[in-house]
Order: sequence, then C-alpha cells, then structure tokens
Amino acid sequence: MDLPIIVCKNKYFAIDSISCGKSLEVTHGFKVAICDFKGKDSQVKYWDGKCIRNKLYEIMTDSFDNSTIDFVLELHKIDFEGTGWGMVYLSYKHQGENQLWKLVQDEIVCNYKDLR
Repeated sequence: MDLPIIVCKNKYFAIDSISCGKSLEVTHGFKVAICDFKGKDSQVKYWDGKCIRNKLYEIMTDSFDNSTIDFVLELHKIDFEGTGWGMVYLSYKHQGENQLWKLVQDEIVCNYKDLR
C-alpha cells in the first residue's frame, strides 16, 4: 500500500536520530555522519517523489563532460546484508528499492526490507 503524499508548509526537513537527537549530515565524499543540527544545507533534506535529496548536493555538474548528476539518499544494502547494519550515503539516482523511502508515522522507512 502506498502512503499518500504529505504536503508540508516547508519542503525541507532534517533526519534526526531518536536515540541521540543528532541529525544526518552529508560530509565530503557524499558519506553521511551523525552531527549536532546547525541548519546547514548539508543537513537538510527534501522529498523528490519517493527519493530523498540533500539540499546542498541535490544536482551536481560533472566536470568531465558537463552532464548533470542526480544524487539521492541510498541505503547500502550489501553492507546491511553482510553486517545487519547498513550505512546511508548519497549516490547516483537509479530508483532502486534501496533509494526509495516512505514516511510511516514519524519514521522514514526504506523500501528495501522496510528498514528504519
């Protein structure tokens, strides 16, 4: 069952950890770290359909051929399968189930195995 699209007054949001109160922040190399929220663009996300984009790194231009590169939040499913814990990071948009997310109550859930 697909969830309805949620309309917000502000399209931007932060992804915060319930356990520690810190926010996801995209760092150099498009990795994600957990940090104190300071309102930086690297900490702010928004929905693009069922994908989640980062405000700072939403679309980049390839310096080699000037093509545009779409980046979205991705769950590293091979990492999850190997360790039972999967990191998230920004990756090229391909809309695989590990890049599709939904909002269930107050939690963001990955379509890949309904991981939270």
